[in-house]
Amino acid sequence: MAKLFTNTLAKNINWRGRNNKQKIENLTIKRVIINAVRQNSFCKDAMDEEIERFIKRWLQLAGDRDGGRKRRQEKGKESASMQEYCMDDMFTHVIE
Repeated sequence: MAKLFTNTLAKNINWRGRNNKQKIENLTIKRVIINAVRQNSFCKDAMDEEIERFIKRWLQLAGDRDGGRKRRQEKGKESASMQEYCMDDMFTHVIE
């Protein structure tokens, strides 16, 4: 999949085209991917649904690749620290 789609493109595609993203469900590339997967002797008997689940999951995880997960975690830590600071400050004012 990474040979076909850049991560930037993958972030803008999903199976059904929801959330203003491009739809892959009915594109020829879907059939190309399925046929390519079946070229692998271990996957030659894989059902379409199994391969489609893999495609969907790969697209869903696009936001985590290229450091995306780490950036979100760091942003979450910053937000949590700010909330702690605000709560501490509020508690200090209540005591005074």
